[in-house]
Amino acid sequence: MNEPNPTPPDLPSDSLGKFLADAYQNTAATFANLRPQYDALSTIDHLYCDMIENLNQSPEFVAGFFLFRTHSSFRGAARMCLGCQVAEAYIVLRSCLESALYGLYVAGGTNRQEIWLRRHDDDASRRRMINEFMIRNVLNHLQSIDSNLHDIAQSLYERTIDCGGHPNERAVSSQIKTETDGSHVDFTAEYFLCNDLPHRLSLKSSAQIGICCLDIFYNVFRDRYRILGIDERLDHIRQGF
Repeated sequence: MNEPNPTPPDLPSDSLGKFLADAYQNTAATFANLRPQYDALSTIDHLYCDMIENLNQSPEFVAGFFLFRTHSSFRGAARMCLGCQVAEAYIVLRSCLESALYGLYVAGGTNRQEIWLRRHDDDASRRRMINEFMIRNVLNHLQSIDSNLHDIAQSLYERTIDCGGHPNERAVSSQIKTETDGSHVDFTAEYFLCNDLPHRLSLKSSAQIGICCLDIFYNVFRDRYRILGIDERLDHIRQGF
């Protein structure tokens, strides 16, 4: 990709430093070359910021913890996508979705909140938390509230697994190239996938998952969404995806 900005200063010249410099250059290039995709992510980020800045005195403070976590994961995934770390971004996007689903699952449920908060009390508490917060359970809970949103979340969750959230064939093979001359095989690993279809899909997936997670939290913070106009702004940005 184009490199509109110089290498950031003070990075070491070792292999990790070079990797970080490349990621920096990729981020700048993505911003320059795929500006509409960046603008969509920025708009979604503003919605999270508006919600987080207006969570004061919310009775759903435990669900609020998960809203923070969801936003942090969204930003982490966006940073990786902009830097062309496509497969790795899907790992974080999977966590983003799970955090939103957990947030909905604990909302209004003091028993579930206690199970989650007591995870580290002892081995029995840990097993109880793991069994209670299985992805199947949290997705089923969403389905009981909004079946259409459940179908969207389920499809996006499976996409994160297929594209990198789990080290399956597609996630691994997308970064590996092989060449053979008949006597031996050379393997090349591409840590950055820039400005191609997988890169663009990762940016689109980040936006879609960011929107989906905000839709999930609407079922927790409906009044605040309406007061802040987040529901209307979500409807507007959703039209592009």
